[in-house]
Amino acid sequence: NNNNNCCCHSIDCPIKTVAVCAGSGGSLLCQTPASFAADLFITGELSHHDRLEAVSRGISIILAGHSVTERGFFRERFIPDFRHLLSTVHNAGEIPHLELLLSDADHEPGFVV
Repeated sequence: NNNNNCCCHSIDCPIKTVAVCAGSGGSLLCQTPASFAADLFITGELSHHDRLEAVSRGISIILAGHSVTERGFFRERFIPDFRHLLSTVHNAGEIPHLELLLSDADHEPGFVV
């Protein structure tokens, strides 16, 4: 058995390529060539049939939670970048000052185990 060509769902199989999608990654799995070649696909959630599709292609999956994966993007990337853009446009006199807030009230529904 040549482990360099291993395509399985075992902790012992090497991972050489990873595809990542925040939120629900089913459409990426089914439509994006990069996900076809990935050994591991990390996403927030997949439907039952999308999971079966990944397994049939030999792609291991990690489901990290739909909104949890999106919140990280909003907090770390989108909000700071959008605040900078708003500040730039405001300083140019194109718009009045706008305050951008990110709610802490939104939480993952239920418990993630």
